Amino acid sequence: MVYYYRVRATNALGNSAYSNEASVITGAILVAKIIDSGGVVIIGSTKNKGVVNPDQGDTAKIFFKGIQTGRYECRIFTLTGELVWQDSQDNVSSGFFEWIPKNIASGGYVASVIGPGFKEKKR
Repeated sequence: MVYYYRVRATNALGNSAYSNEASVITGAILVAKIIDSGGVVIIGSTKNKGVVNPDQGDTAKIFFKGIQTGRYECRIFTLTGELVWQDSQDNVSSGFFEWIPKNIASGGYVASVIGPGFKEKKR
């Protein structure tokens, strides 16, 4: 499901203009999207709220759909390029990796999935 949001401020003088629209996609659509179009989609927590909080046991699922069967590797990097996690799967063309972050700093991370004729990164 896709949810769209706009916000505006209200006070005694009236309403402000609406903000730009933002959208959020829940997990079921993300999985369908990856199956239909190929590429990489990240569901950012076990609670599908878009943020991973390791202190609460959250995980990140990195769904992928490649173009050929073979070995697919997922690597997670900090924004400065430091490798913090990696995993691989053999003889697949689609699936997902589940990253359980432990002992890492808060902040942004980049997921890279590489396979036969396939390379994609998502933040």
